[in-house]
Amino acid sequence: MPQFWRIPAIGLTEAAAASGMINSVSNISGFVGPYFTGTIASATGSFTYALLAISIIMAAGLAVLLTAGRRMERLDWSIS
Repeated sequence: MPQFWRIPAIGLTEAAAASGMINSVSNISGFVGPYFTGTIASATGSFTYALLAISIIMAAGLAVLLTAGRRMERLDWSIS
């Protein structure tokens, strides 16, 4: 979790913009997630594929988080 909060603070100039972006992403995922899960569960008749899809999305997000965080941290140190 601390890694996630660090990226917007590095990339955006104001803390309010960073927290606003995080809240927007959280709200959108909270709205879309149940529909996404329900659609897949209805189509397949099981929650297995819905949970598998969510796992894949979370793993992809983790990969982006780790690579973008390191890259942005190097950019921040090279500027200052």
